[in-house]
Amino acid sequence: MMGYRFVIVITLIACVSSSANAAGLTVRFGGGMLYDERPPDGTLGGGQLALEIRMNRLPLAFQAASEYWSKGSLEYPYEIESYTAAKVLLVGYVGKMLSFLYTRPVDIKTAYVYLGGGAGMIRVPKIDRPNERETGLAFDAIFGANIRLIWKLGIFAEGKYLYSTKTSNDVKVIDFSDFGFLVGLSLNFDI
Repeated sequence: MMGYRFVIVITLIACVSSSANAAGLTVRFGGGMLYDERPPDGTLGGGQLALEIRMNRLPLAFQAASEYWSKGSLEYPYEIESYTAAKVLLVGYVGKMLSFLYTRPVDIKTAYVYLGGGAGMIRVPKIDRPNERETGLAFDAIFGANIRLIWKLGIFAEGKYLYSTKTSNDVKVIDFSDFGFLVGLSLNFDI
């Protein structure tokens, strides 16, 4: 465990002090809502922690994200204890898209919009035994924007569609086809 902490600290120090621009690293954390018809009010609250690496010379980014969506109790099969996914994003840098407004080339690569999708593992409470968990494969499609505000701190907004279904003994044990959104803070580094 101590080795992981050391690597994380060294990586963060290198990112904070770096001025290169071969790639970008963004750490995101935020919350939002997932709309599902099964809860009484039709919504689930949730959050996300994501690590994203952008290739500044290519319009691609790779993201690893961990999310949860629940009413707080994790006893209903429509709640999501965890969704861990790997995603591939198509990135458009705002400076390049609006280059006709600038007289000089824009070097900042932390204001961008993105569109993509991914797959991962979802973990939900079992229908008849809420203390036990059911796991399955899930897919999501996302679109959003990340804007650096000051220094390395920024904000992001993201819309998403989450899909997962699993049947066991002719009973759907996992069943999601939901839209949602996330908003939060981002830390943006050049590496």
